[in-house]
Amino acid sequence: MKRSSTIRRSIRGTGIIRAGLILSALVAMAIGTRSRGAGAGTPEPPAATPQASYVGSEACKACHAAVAQKWDAAPHGKALADASLPPEARGCEACHGPGSEHAGSMGRKPIGESFAQAPPDRVEQTCGKCHLPDKTGAAAAAPVLNAKHWRRTSHARQGISCLTCHKAHGDSQHLLQKPPSELCRECHPQVINKSDGYTHRPVSEGQCLLCHTPHGGSARHNLLDKVSDACLSCHQPGAPGFVTAHSGYTVEKSDCLSCHNPHSFDRGRALLRKAEHAPFAARQCAVCHGQATADAKPALVKPVKELCLTCHPANTVMPTTGEGGKELVQHPPAQQGLCTQCHNPHASDRPKQMKDRTDYVCFSCHGGIEDATLSQYRHKPVTTGDCSLCHRGHTSPEKHLLNKESIALCNGCHTTQGKFSHPVGVWKGKPIRDPNTKQTLTCARCHAVHGSRFATLLPEDEDMLCRGCHKK
Repeated sequence: MKRSSTIRRSIRGTGIIRAGLILSALVAMAIGTRSRGAGAGTPEPPAATPQASYVGSEACKACHAAVAQKWDAAPHGKALADASLPPEARGCEACHGPGSEHAGSMGRKPIGESFAQAPPDRVEQTCGKCHLPDKTGAAAAAPVLNAKHWRRTSHARQGISCLTCHKAHGDSQHLLQKPPSELCRECHPQVINKSDGYTHRPVSEGQCLLCHTPHGGSARHNLLDKVSDACLSCHQPGAPGFVTAHSGYTVEKSDCLSCHNPHSFDRGRALLRKAEHAPFAARQCAVCHGQATADAKPALVKPVKELCLTCHPANTVMPTTGEGGKELVQHPPAQQGLCTQCHNPHASDRPKQMKDRTDYVCFSCHGGIEDATLSQYRHKPVTTGDCSLCHRGHTSPEKHLLNKESIALCNGCHTTQGKFSHPVGVWKGKPIRDPNTKQTLTCARCHAVHGSRFATLLPEDEDMLCRGCHKK
């Protein structure tokens, strides 16, 4: 037994030595190859392929006759034909890139940009050269969109490509693939009531653009900035039946969407939203509003804070101390009684009478965080639009109104982090300190919790991030 064990060790040792010799030989060969460089007897590397150059749209017409037939009269064709434009911003090559290689090969070599399977961001980058104001515009007459407004729309967030709705070579109005009524319904069939309920007439007729702008504006949900103006273009607030329906109150200066769903609903022609605030449901307007007048927006009988606390006691909605008497962090709008900044006092289609999707409500004050959520890499909870996954709305025992202590909150989803990566919090009985702030290290020190332009949500380049603490 002893001798066989010795033999096995010898064989293993021989194998290791042999592997080492082979590795050494390979390394020596590699070093020798590098050290010889490009001296005598060493072949020069192949010459680089010449860069493609611009040849003009005439070279395209021979093969792409079907497109060329309508191109000169099409909006893009006219705009990009301006002889004063530089070659890279003129004709077909403004979008597709220099064409000499493609044309010279009779189509066997692909053009730089074909867009057949291009991802939405690459399409946006090309279209944005003319249509987004933070780009260098090639065609002066091009309709210009607001870059931030577009990128925060549901269209952009869900990866809708410009070419989903538009035909770059088209000759129709706005270069649309189909009429707006058909185009919108393909993605938004839910706005039409399929039951026995009522559908708002503009919706049933496909007049979506009366209220919406597909590329976004300062208002949410691609709505026109003053959507109530669209309502008043059809509805006359002074009409007797209209005043009666609103209990004698004028609504000309009110937000129609605070009570009504503008698309369809199954509760009759009034289109009232699903969840009605109790006084509103009972049509007890005088509980909150003064006497109806015909020429002014209904005034409140008390300041908002006092009015809401009448039914929603402060010790319930805004307690100041938590377990063990710990002082709670207060959300300033709630503390100041600005309840209607977040909650709809009339009717809502959302839980807790929220005025809108939770993140949209939050972004009305936290615009900088919205900018982070428009980054290339976004934290998954951010994509749901539900800030309450991590934050509380009124009070919390934690900073930033977090639902839990920050590391425990992150561990709720990232169960293995910290066990094999950089330690945070307490490690082997000792707190891990940030050498700069002397504070206990948390996940947020190395990750941008909402969004970042760096992978894995790093707030900056990984090397720079590490050097911030590890100086040597």
